[in-house]
Amino acid sequence: ALGEALKRFPDSPEAARAQMTIGDAYFQAGKRYQEALTAYTAVITNYKDPEVVPDAYYKQGLTYEQLGQKDAARKSYEQVRTLYPNSSASTLATMALKRLGFIK
Repeated sequence: ALGEALKRFPDSPEAARAQMTIGDAYFQAGKRYQEALTAYTAVITNYKDPEVVPDAYYKQGLTYEQLGQKDAARKSYEQVRTLYPNSSASTLATMALKRLGFIK
């Protein structure tokens, strides 16, 4: 239903959040990580919502981790720390980078 709503109302103020919800649903479904990654990347690429985009970078990193792509995860985590340093997603990204051994 959210995908259909996005097709009909791509410029809605809630479009970025709807796209995130799609990504979250795929991620939570397990083994649907590639679809989740596509959804999170769409948020980053298509929207500028400062409430949603930092979370998309962080969740993109988590998804890359699930896909076994540590370097790509690192890049996503570093992006959120650089672009949105005061966000809660930045704090979570820092913890993820520590967990992965990229920072001490």
